[in-house]
Amino acid sequence: MIPAQSMFCPECGAPTKNNQQEPTPAQVQQEQPRPLQNQVQYEQPVHQVAVSPANPKNMVTWKIVSGILSIVFSFVMFFQSCAVNALQNISREFGTGSEEEIGGSAGVLVALLMLAVGITSVVGRRSRGVNIAIMILCGIGMIFGFSMAGEYTDLIIWTCWLAVLFVMALIALLRFKKANGR
Repeated sequence: MIPAQSMFCPECGAPTKNNQQEPTPAQVQQEQPRPLQNQVQYEQPVHQVAVSPANPKNMVTWKIVSGILSIVFSFVMFFQSCAVNALQNISREFGTGSEEEIGGSAGVLVALLMLAVGITSVVGRRSRGVNIAIMILCGIGMIFGFSMAGEYTDLIIWTCWLAVLFVMALIALLRFKKANGR
């Protein structure tokens, strides 16, 4: 039994009906907003994900997509580089090719580095160390790709993809630092 003068229930702490006052008609009208004409009213607010540097979900999606693309590109680049390497060896046999041309061999090396970048990007999506590893692998690949392309000009295009991955890993690293306050 709840005493008549008590403001709260002794068992649960809820306010008692004796404590609650009936609202006046003016207060009821103030509490109920009037709906505007020809306006749709929603029961729940529309939720939108904010795109900000503190939201690392955007970079996780980029890492998955770029990792899968890098793996696919590395296989294409590997077979293309093997074909270029074979043609360069054939042209050397017939005396029409340059002895210093190593574009096909460099392409195989850059393809293996791109495969490592793709696997690293897909496997370790939410780590600061992964961004650093991607930047190192892309940097090594860019050095080999730009310096040893020679007549194999497609290698420069594949190396530009590594440059894009390098920049995106740098952006992801900076966002990670900003989101974690480091």
